[in-house]
Amino acid sequence: MSERTSRVYIDSTYKTTATSSNGDFRVDLVFPVDVEAGSQISIQGLMLSHVWDVIDPRNNHIFLQEVPGSGVVYHRVIDLGTGQYNLGTLAFELERQFNLNTNIADGQWSVTSDNRGRFTFYQSSPTFMSARIYSAADIRGMRPIPINWQFPNGNFVAQSDNWRLTWSAADNSDPLPTTGDACSVIGLPYRRLDFTPAYPAQVTDHADLARHRVLHLCSRELPQSSQTPHGRGDVVASLVCAGVSPGAIVHNSHSTPTILHCHTHLQLQHLSFQVRDQADEIVDLSGHAVTFEICIQRPYE
Repeated sequence: MSERTSRVYIDSTYKTTATSSNGDFRVDLVFPVDVEAGSQISIQGLMLSHVWDVIDPRNNHIFLQEVPGSGVVYHRVIDLGTGQYNLGTLAFELERQFNLNTNIADGQWSVTSDNRGRFTFYQSSPTFMSARIYSAADIRGMRPIPINWQFPNGNFVAQSDNWRLTWSAADNSDPLPTTGDACSVIGLPYRRLDFTPAYPAQVTDHADLARHRVLHLCSRELPQSSQTPHGRGDVVASLVCAGVSPGAIVHNSHSTPTILHCHTHLQLQHLSFQVRDQADEIVDLSGHAVTFEICIQRPYE
């Protein structure tokens, strides 16, 4: 009977047909489960597989300014390929993409990694004027950027923290994408890299190849007892991903589960769940399942 049910086993493999993915799914219980006011609910046994890529279409952009010897300012969007990367393979992909359609015709970009987890970018052109790799802080408007505007009285150096204004200040600009950037991945969360003939090599800060640090299981139908930096109050369980290698199982490492207090009567049958990361993005689980238990402790137990 539904009022006696104390454990509900959830497996996203059995999600409804209208569900979009295993990271954003709905389940319909065969029988409704009544949960009395005063009961406590916890999520236990939460497990999923580390199957996401370091780079995917939501975080694959790097923003580059190139000024060859002609003085024309170009803004390029570098698109990294989706996939799992380590420092060496990511350095190879960065070098390949930076040299693809470069506007500095008489030089090459080279990218190497070191044992401290950083990348070194080098531009070999003997005639280029400058280049710049923008940081995540630049893109988010967290610091002003020097830009060149052409005024009637000549060239004037201005400052702006408006990213779209900064981007459009170049003579030629690729269209800005609507998805996220890979700046923090390659070690540029705040500091941009500026290149000149006198300083053709620049070193990033430490790269961060962890696509997700913590995962949150969210549900609108269960009691609310949380708050994230993004204002979400529907987190019912969390997973820490630190130290989990690709292909391994990620499971709940917290010593005690979060207790969800039922102040009013609930009936559980049509439930929705989302797996979100620290940036509040839904996690791409590549078709693999999420499993967990909804554990109910009633006030008279």
